[in-house]
Parts: sequence; C-alpha cells; structure tokens
Amino acid sequence: MNSQIIGIIAAAMMAIIGVMIWYIKYTTKRQAKREENHEKEQKEERLYNRGIIKDELKTLHRDSVKTAELSRKNTALQRSIGNKTITALNDLCNKINGKVVIK
Repeated sequence: MNSQIIGIIAAAMMAIIGVMIWYIKYTTKRQAKREENHEKEQKEERLYNRGIIKDELKTLHRDSVKTAELSRKNTALQRSIGNKTITALNDLCNKINGKVVIK
C-alpha cells in the first residue's frame, strides 16, 4: 500500500513537473514572438518617421529655394519701380520748371 501511494505521488509529481516545463517553454516562445513583433513594429515606425523627416526636409528645401527666388524677383521689381518713379518725378519737375527734356 505504501509503495502504491509513493508511486501515485511520484507520478503526480512527474506530471506537475512536466506541465511546469511545458508552461515555461510555451511562455518563453510567446515572449520571444512578442519581442520579435515589437522590434519589427519599432523598425517600421523608425523607417516611417525617417521617411516623414526626409520628405519634410525636401519640402523645406524646395520652399526655401522658392522663397529665395521670389525674394530676388521682388528686389528686382522694387528697383525697377524705384527707377521708374525717380524718372517720372524728374520729368514732372522738369515740366513744372519749364525745362524740355528730349530723350
């Protein structure tokens, strides 16, 4: 009777130990998959963010080039208007003073 009880207890202990070993292996595999997925998601997110930053820098550069071009055109236009205004005022002053200027 004692040997039967010891046999039952030994079998139960082996079953419990087997379940514990299976559970540890199972959770370890799940954790490894979880970490792998997490790393994959982080990599995708980093690539996505790099793409956004790269596109933003390209857009910023394009905008700054366009701004510089418009600024140059604006400066040239202001000089042209300034020269025309000075010429028109000079002609008006000459007409008021009675001077005839032939160009």
